[in-house]
Amino acid sequence: MVQLVLSRKHYKALAAVIKAAYEEAASSSTEVEVRMYTQGINFTYDRMVQYLADDNPRFDTSRFHAACVPDEPVQPVPPRGRHW
Repeated sequence: MVQLVLSRKHYKALAAVIKAAYEEAASSSTEVEVRMYTQGINFTYDRMVQYLADDNPRFDTSRFHAACVPDEPVQPVPPRGRHW
């Protein structure tokens, strides 16, 4: 396996990608889609955090988590023309 050397810039970029994925999941039109996308993102997030923690003993899981959380809660967006 290739050993990667990650800097703070890399950690910030990874957190931004996860955050963007959660925000994009929120644009899904149904609760089922939001749940499905969020489960996939959560799976990836969990594996990534484990890798980063194993790679760097000083990795701060709670700080990384805070950087990944969307500013707004992930909620399905109702389709146009329909009311919930």
